[in-house]
Amino acid sequence: MYCPKCNKEVNTGKLFCNVCGSRLVEKDAEIQDNETIDINSGFTQVIDVPSMVKSYVGDSYDNIRAVNFSIWYFLFGVYYAIYRKMYLFSAIYLAFNILLLYVNFKFCIILFGILNIVISLIFNNMYLLSVEKKVQKIRKRNSGLNRADLLNVCKYAGGVNYLPSLLAIIGISIVNYNVNKDMIDELLHRTTNTPVEDYKELVFTNPNGFSKKSIGNDKYDYNYETKGESCNYTIEITSTSNTAYNYLNRKTTYSEQDKKTPISKQNINGNEWDYMEIDTLGTAYIYEYAIINNHSLYNITYRIYEDSGTCDRKKDELIGSLKFKKLNN
Repeated sequence: MYCPKCNKEVNTGKLFCNVCGSRLVEKDAEIQDNETIDINSGFTQVIDVPSMVKSYVGDSYDNIRAVNFSIWYFLFGVYYAIYRKMYLFSAIYLAFNILLLYVNFKFCIILFGILNIVISLIFNNMYLLSVEKKVQKIRKRNSGLNRADLLNVCKYAGGVNYLPSLLAIIGISIVNYNVNKDMIDELLHRTTNTPVEDYKELVFTNPNGFSKKSIGNDKYDYNYETKGESCNYTIEITSTSNTAYNYLNRKTTYSEQDKKTPISKQNINGNEWDYMEIDTLGTAYIYEYAIINNHSLYNITYRIYEDSGTCDRKKDELIGSLKFKKLNN
């Protein structure tokens, strides 16, 4: 049997603890809520919650109890919580994480970076409190067990679990990649050899994901289509004695109902392009760019049909890459 005060093992039949001197409660005495009876000894054995918590947590109990800040949570985040069998907390956290990833990737990264630090500061206490609630339930469900058996129940119910953590890492990695595939592909694309298109004097970067198709002499169409994103752009090069301003002003592909902005100038890598925007009232939003270089007119028409941010970002990448091998004449 064990002393109810110091939790040290004492010989069965003793009235006083030979370690701390406390009186051992006999079988007929009043039994408190945190006690259970060892039917083999004839004496009441107190199964205190700390002993059950320690058995549940395992060998790392003393280290976890000694400090509030969890270096392991700081390094591994919610996957460490899953490893420690905090499944409810982890499920809520991951659901919130995935929801924010769909809303705003950059904001999600910043927010969860801050949350990771905050939770690391309180994780050990939070974990021990959750374990205490679990062992209280274990004690109620197993009130007829003696001390040794009850501690064994706690031991096998607790500890750690590697498999759910590994599955969570794989699953969340797949979700993160699919949610932010375009952004990740673009980042990888920019760190490798980016394809450069070369038309006469015009040189530019074709953003990742656009397919190329020739639709006539010196006219090419580039299309991008994915879930929630639909856009394309056309590049046309023609010989002309007209001005880029007049070309855009007289372009006949738009109706009177389309909303057009005034034609303005936009400096792109040292060259002045004529530029306007057209809203086709629900069908598409169009960006027109035109410039004369070496007696040739270069016209870029960028159309966005459906966008959650990617098409607009790819437009900026395309337009920002426009260069000429020689300055305008």
